Amino acid sequence: MDHGIGRVVAVGAATGGGGANVWTGDDVQYAFHAAHRELPPLPPGIGFAISVRRMVRSGTGAGLAVEDVGVAGEERYDMTERDLVDGNLDLLDFCTALLADA
Repeated sequence: MDHGIGRVVAVGAATGGGGANVWTGDDVQYAFHAAHRELPPLPPGIGFAISVRRMVRSGTGAGLAVEDVGVAGEERYDMTERDLVDGNLDLLDFCTALLADA
């Protein structure tokens, strides 16, 4: 979409917003340890997770996050019962029709 090479089909309002690596507090502690640095201890029972290497867009959407928000597609598609129980057959028909019109 950002480079004008094709249309984006979004199931719902936007595409999925994944892409980052999720690190737990233990992962961060290990990374600091490997770098010969120390983190202050957390109180008992406290934990956290962070996103590392967030995905961002390029081209016309340069710098906009993909993480958590996805990309609003030019073609919006709402799932059907047939998609849910029969392997996305209506979605495949929808996308096939778009390709046939291209």
